[in-house]
Amino acid sequence: MSQTEQTAARGRPRSADRTDAILTAAHDLLREVGYDALRVQDVAERAGAGLATIYRRWSTKEELLADAVNHGSFLDVERTGDARADLRAMFVEVACELAKTGDLLAGFMAAAHAHEVLGAAIRREAEVFRGGFAELLGEVLGPEHPLIPTLSDMGPSLLMLRAGMLGEAIDPQAFADELLALVDAAAG
Repeated sequence: MSQTEQTAARGRPRSADRTDAILTAAHDLLREVGYDALRVQDVAERAGAGLATIYRRWSTKEELLADAVNHGSFLDVERTGDARADLRAMFVEVACELAKTGDLLAGFMAAAHAHEVLGAAIRREAEVFRGGFAELLGEVLGPEHPLIPTLSDMGPSLLMLRAGMLGEAIDPQAFADELLALVDAAAG
């Protein structure tokens, strides 16, 4: 049972619409300002809710953000049926996202290590993310290709290194082409 469900069991019934608005606001603000600068008050203002409404559902900022991480996808690429084109689109989407938020990554990762509930939510999202890459790589390379696990980790890892740790400017199109060249090399 999530924190939202546990808290909702007490007191009057919680509005699903209000919960959705709060989680969407938290998810969006996390992407925009990062963990360190995100304030629950800002989430309340964006969602059009009071602080008491938020704290009746989540007792901490970390619990709120854990539910927010699992509420919305940080990666949403529509499938076209062309696995190679879809894989490239996914690479571009990830590169665009990390190019925008790379400087926020260190604070977010530190919070994930410091707060168990937030770390668990981030790990769940990372597994979904990795699974999406692995699925497309399997369509491109064949489902039993031995490099699928490595390649599905490589793209996001390189981006986090370059954008988050080294502070490099990322050209999403060029980066996607670079990763596709690695996939093509793996395909032989």
